[in-house]
Amino acid sequence: MSLGSLHYDELLDYGPNLYDKRAGAVTSKHYELMQKVIKPLLDRRNKKRYLEGHLAYPFLTPGWIPNSICT
Repeated sequence: MSLGSLHYDELLDYGPNLYDKRAGAVTSKHYELMQKVIKPLLDRRNKKRYLEGHLAYPFLTPGWIPNSICT
């Protein structure tokens, strides 16, 4: 049951598909911020940690966060 409820895609990538265009604009704005600012920052930090011999933690990057309903 739980496996069927998960839909892995990009978090907040559904802005253009929302019926309410204002809500879609807000969602798209935050999606762009996440893709252009937050994701590169997390990627750089994880790469630095890896190169320093520490464990990287990629699970909070946008591509690893499940975009699903809570069951």
